[in-house]
Amino acid sequence: MSFIFLTLGLWRSWLGGGIPPKGRNVVQVLTLAAICVGATWGDWVRGGVSFLALFAMARIAPHGPMNKFPLGEKSTDFILRAVGGPGGGVGRYLAYAGLRYGVLAGLWAGALQWLGYVPYGPLAGTVGLVLVYLAFTVTVSRGASLPTFTHPGDEAGNWGELTGWTVLGAALVITEYGKWLAALVTAAI
Repeated sequence: MSFIFLTLGLWRSWLGGGIPPKGRNVVQVLTLAAICVGATWGDWVRGGVSFLALFAMARIAPHGPMNKFPLGEKSTDFILRAVGGPGGGVGRYLAYAGLRYGVLAGLWAGALQWLGYVPYGPLAGTVGLVLVYLAFTVTVSRGASLPTFTHPGDEAGNWGELTGWTVLGAALVITEYGKWLAALVTAAI
């Protein structure tokens, strides 16, 4: 069932558009809950923890400055102020992304570890997510033209969300099946 996590990229890229605004937020939250419950079928605790973590990663803090390289301006962004403001190179970009996504992924992984689950999926997936965002952001900042599908002018974010969150979902799937693979190898030895 964990293969359902592969739809995270589609879900995240849908946050910006799709259905009328009055019902969109409720439908999107319920859809994320369905993804987490479906992916962890029968394990409501892990599904609930994953839902809360993914919702926080998607909604708790902005990521607008990450769609420009070097980091763009957003005067109300507390994370941007914490890393020294707009500009900078890869180091500042990764510091911003680490605070924006890494802290939440660490809390998610810690909660999974504390509950007795494998904690590596959120951590590995978040590293992949950040690297994908960086790759698309640098590519677009250097003049590449990518197709737009939700917000014109935000191609780095559009593609970063679709691809990066799919990578995060893939890491969750691989971790789940890696656990079973490790158990089989250990049993065979």
